[in-house]
Amino acid sequence: MTEQVDVKLAEWAGFQYMDAEYWVFKPAPNYESIEIYEPRWITPDGTGALAELPDFPHSTDACFKWLVLELWKRNLDIELFSDTKDAYFAHIHRAGESHKKPVAHSVVAEENPATAVCRAFESLIDIEAKAKKEA
Repeated sequence: MTEQVDVKLAEWAGFQYMDAEYWVFKPAPNYESIEIYEPRWITPDGTGALAELPDFPHSTDACFKWLVLELWKRNLDIELFSDTKDAYFAHIHRAGESHKKPVAHSVVAEENPATAVCRAFESLIDIEAKAKKEA
């Protein structure tokens, strides 16, 4: 998965990009000031800033902390399961309707379950974007 997918997932979850933050750092009175440019991502709740986005495709912790939280706000839920250690399935469905056809899903044939979660979210984002265009 690419950095572009990380950005797509982060923006869907509510992260906001702040173009730059400048810091003036003076290590000691006899040294010159150093300007440091740091782009920042503001967290969805607005309480923090990150220099880099969470590594969603490689971290189920990041997926559940940021993506699933937003999913629950939209009255949706996710199921992650596997039939072998080399393939994961992720289904996104309306809360309480796991027995019905998923709203979005993914199947990933690799050892990392976070990738399946991210692919399902990417599918959901594409479905939502298509519905917006058609409305």
